[in-house]
Amino acid sequence: MIHIIAHRGEWYSNMSSSLEPNSFEAFITALEDGFGIEVDIRDFQGELCISHNPVVSNPILLSSILNFYCQHQLNTCIAFNVKADGLQAMLQEHLKHYHIEHYFTFDMSIPNTIVDSQANLKFFLRQSEFEWYPQNLGFLYHKCQGIWIDQFELNDAVLTHNLTSIQKHLDNDKQVCWVSPELHLWGRQEQYYLTVWKCLKQILNNSGYQDIYLCTDYPKQAEEFFNAKN
Repeated sequence: MIHIIAHRGEWYSNMSSSLEPNSFEAFITALEDGFGIEVDIRDFQGELCISHNPVVSNPILLSSILNFYCQHQLNTCIAFNVKADGLQAMLQEHLKHYHIEHYFTFDMSIPNTIVDSQANLKFFLRQSEFEWYPQNLGFLYHKCQGIWIDQFELNDAVLTHNLTSIQKHLDNDKQVCWVSPELHLWGRQEQYYLTVWKCLKQILNNSGYQDIYLCTDYPKQAEEFFNAKN
């Protein structure tokens, strides 16, 4: 089984752009369709907001998304991509106020990751061709909730390493979130994500893993692909 997380919401539907990424409508659409969501968070004038880049004006408040999530008693995963340091206290207040339990933070600097661990936030560490062995981060690996498995270049050796590491992380009681390659490989080889999906599906079919997540720009397509019998 795989749990699908819509990257910046469900905005790139049926291979035709229809909504803006990181928009309120894209997140609500994803949640209504039963997907988890990946959210870029920053602070602006004392509020947590949703934005990939530094905020200039009129941000979408994180509370607007979490309020919808709470009111509809949802339990899909929220992945908080932390774009600025020092957000722990505000995020904890939001998590408590809106009763958010199925979440994780990721992409922080190492010093900020240490603060997350001290605040007992659920956080993921990254594994990629630039962070080959997250196990080497010592106590951070032991305290993390899971591993965010990423790949930035077309490299079969990296793909093989990432695939073969899944079992090791699960054996260490870590969850795994696979980053679908279209997030980074736009314009270089867009169909590469299907190659990766086939490899991942084969592993899932042969193992019965339960704690695998997939973060993708194509949540609907991924749902159809991984639910298909072949």
